[in-house]
Amino acid sequence: MTSKELFELCRKAGLHVLTLNIEHIQALETLSRPEKAPKHNDPFDKILIAQAKAEGMRFLTHDDLLGDYEESCIRIV
Repeated sequence: MTSKELFELCRKAGLHVLTLNIEHIQALETLSRPEKAPKHNDPFDKILIAQAKAEGMRFLTHDDLLGDYEESCIRIV
């Protein structure tokens, strides 16, 4: 499947592109994670969580390390 085909399927499903804005970047500073939690250094995950938090959305993931963030927007599936 090409990226163009994927984009078209997402559009038909009612999904939309979420662009990065200043509120998302500022939300990075509000993310809460216990100091004793295992290290998580993936900046891409962090910005996705911040976007979800700033937009009042849910961030679904299978990554157990993200469950250590003390954010109500994260759902481990």
